[in-house]
Amino acid sequence: MKVKKLQKQIKKKSLLLNKITEEIKDLKAELIKTCNHKDNDTTYDYISGSYLNTARYEYKQICKTCGLILDTWTVNTNDYE
Repeated sequence: MKVKKLQKQIKKKSLLLNKITEEIKDLKAELIKTCNHKDNDTTYDYISGSYLNTARYEYKQICKTCGLILDTWTVNTNDYE
């Protein structure tokens, strides 16, 4: 009896979570549409080289307000590590 009750509660909470997740997704899409993307931040990752590949930096320009990736670019260092 207790198992059935717990399964019912889990199903109910899962449906609620799915609904909230969809609402959040819609709100994020609306934020990206209406954001002016003026407050940006540039981040980078360093990818070390190997015997066959040179090291490189991979840059991303990201809007701090909505999280949209505005631009990406790669800079090779020509170093084999």
